[in-house]
Order: sequence, then C-alpha cells, then structure tokens
Amino acid sequence: MSESYNINSILLAVEDLNNKNKKLVNKPRLLTRDDVPPQADKIIREAEEFKKENIENSNFKNDKNLEIDKKIEEMEVAFNKKISELKTKLEYQTIIYKENYDRLLIENNDIKQRLANAKNHINSFKEVKLDIVSTISNLNQIITKSEIIGQIKPKNFSTTNDAEKLNLKNKEIKD
Repeated sequence: MSESYNINSILLAVEDLNNKNKKLVNKPRLLTRDDVPPQADKIIREAEEFKKENIENSNFKNDKNLEIDKKIEEMEVAFNKKISELKTKLEYQTIIYKENYDRLLIENNDIKQRLANAKNHINSFKEVKLDIVSTISNLNQIITKSEIIGQIKPKNFSTTNDAEKLNLKNKEIKD
C-alpha cells in the first residue's frame, strides 16, 4: 500500500456514491458487488486493510508493552532486593561501627587515666630526684670539709713568714 488516504475523504466519497445512486434510482435497492465502482471498492479494501494493520499494530504494541512491563517489574524486584541487601549491610556496619566507637571511647578514657598517673609519677620522681641531688650536694660539702679538716696538721711556727702564709691560706679557704 504505497498511497495513504484520509478516512474522512473515503467516507465522503462513499457517501457521494450513495447519493448519486439514489438520484439515479428512485426506488431503494441493495447494492450488489457489481454496482460498486472499482475505485470505491479499492478504497474500501484499503480501509479494511488499514484497519487490519492497525489491529495488528495494536496487538504488537500491547505485546511490547506487556514485555516492557514485565522487564520493569523484574528490574523493580532486583532493585528492591539490592536495596534490601545494602540496607542490611549498612545496619550491620553501623552496629560494628558503634561497638568499635564505644570500645575506643573506653580505651581513650583508660589511656587518659594512665597518662595522668604517669605524669603524677614523673612529678613525684622529679621531686625525689631534687631531694636526692640536694642531699648529695650536702654530703659532698660535708665530705669536702671533713677532708680539709683531716688534712690539717699542726705546724711549727718558728718563723713569722710561716704564720703569715698560714693566715693567707685560711683566708683563701674561707672565701
């Protein structure tokens, strides 16, 4: 079918033909197949063929629509399944994350407490160290004085020069 016709024009042509036939024959009679002009017959056949094609196309479109609807439904089922799996996985990971976070908070508090205890120990060790250093310094001074005292020997002051030298040494020690 290479040519296409407008259905309205076909119907108008058929109506024109009927009107012409009525004018020719006053008496109503049924048209037979031989009474229909070949052009009108061709138009009627094309209209019937067009109607048949529309019905076939409509059925084809319905089949295609059903296939598309089926595929969409399958995709929705797969999508919902995937969403459900992801939701379950997310819930599981959230639980694990929360447990790990709680554990880290407890460990962090424990570490802070240990750090505070370590700082206190360090401060008390520094105090003890300062006391020990002070005590050692005092002991060194005492030992130094006792060594000096232990080395003192009585001298014979036969000359005045010797007495003057001794006085100078004593001044140096005191200073």
